[in-house]
Amino acid sequence: MKSIKTFGALAFLAFIIIAVLTSPLFSVGNVSVKGSNKLTDNYILKTVNLDEQLNIFAFRARNAERALKANPYVADVSIKKNLLARTVDINVKERVVCGYVEYMSSYLYIDEDGRVLETSAQMDERLPVVVGFKPNGFIVGNILQFDGDAASFDTLVVLTRLIKKYGLEESVAQVSLKEENNARIYINGIDVELGDTQDADEKIGMVKSIVQILANDNVKGFLDIKDITRPARFKFLT
Repeated sequence: MKSIKTFGALAFLAFIIIAVLTSPLFSVGNVSVKGSNKLTDNYILKTVNLDEQLNIFAFRARNAERALKANPYVADVSIKKNLLARTVDINVKERVVCGYVEYMSSYLYIDEDGRVLETSAQMDERLPVVVGFKPNGFIVGNILQFDGDAASFDTLVVLTRLIKKYGLEESVAQVSLKEENNARIYINGIDVELGDTQDADEKIGMVKSIVQILANDNVKGFLDIKDITRPARFKFLT
């Protein structure tokens, strides 16, 4: 008799669970997506298999987070669901393309850490192109692969971050690492010799100030700021 009652209770509980999981009263009521720029809301909702017909209890936030993090552009994501309000909040932190690295006949889109976000035969935005650094391979979503060229890679990362810090992404046309310990950037028609990355932050700050002054006169030339303990030297291009 006791076993029959137990079975009946379990059957009733199962019925309640099934009713909850299938009832339209518990479908997702509202979805909020924040922090996305590169990724569209439609892409995000499709990736996490979320629509207003889905039951809020059936939605697995952790699985959805893992699915989104598989995209190289997603640095982090947090998904919270409120069962009573039937809402899902998706907060995305995206990686941003800071420049391009020439690789064979294509361009590698990299972020400020030297991570490859995608590849393309063309550049979508006006951002610095890195030349003179030759990766020996790459995996989309991972840091650039290189063999014995750690110094050049470190220079690439340092300059990429500083160019972003000083808001010069659209002004710097090229970053050249062709010369050992003498990085160069080309900005608004000016060829700038930076030398090594010692005092790189101050150097890029100086470049920004000098270029802003010269921009009004549309001046072209060569700027040497390899040693910040000495006055910057500028040679006009005639």
